[in-house]
Amino acid sequence: MLLPISEKEIFLLRPSKFGARDRYVWLPNKSGVYSTKTGYHAAATLSQLGSQLLDPPLDFNWNKEIWTKLCPPKMKFLLW
Repeated sequence: MLLPISEKEIFLLRPSKFGARDRYVWLPNKSGVYSTKTGYHAAATLSQLGSQLLDPPLDFNWNKEIWTKLCPPKMKFLLW
């Protein structure tokens, strides 16, 4: 299985009983058609949510979690 995280969602997908072709749909818009306006609003919403979701945990110990781990120096440099 290439996508074990999404396995349940994949198995919920059902092809059309009437042979309808696949098509692209822009879900944030009711009509399913992408526009720059809806793209802008979707990006703005994600950036607001992302700033809330990406707050670092208060109990994260950098010395314990990063610097004392056995990993290549370039990985530590990347994390730094």
